[in-house]
Amino acid sequence: MDENNRVVSASESPVSGSTGPADTSIGKTVNKDAYSTNETTYTAAEFSAAAEKLFGKKYTPHLVLAAFIFNGVQQATRDDGIKMVDEFAERKVR
Repeated sequence: MDENNRVVSASESPVSGSTGPADTSIGKTVNKDAYSTNETTYTAAEFSAAAEKLFGKKYTPHLVLAAFIFNGVQQATRDDGIKMVDEFAERKVR
């Protein structure tokens, strides 16, 4: 659905004036900013599920979710999410 609550077909773009097709991949969220820069955003749950693939044994899925919750973020690009989790994990406790 678009901002006018009408269903957008797969051939229409979620950004008005754009000619590209909408990203209809399951599990991927496209927002206007991400679509215009061709960056896909992923949810905190998707980052958590891919924790081992992204971080190896370094960070647990729970730590990844905690980083998103602590920062008040629900979705992020791959690079931003990795950076956010790394910064959260490396914080000093005082």
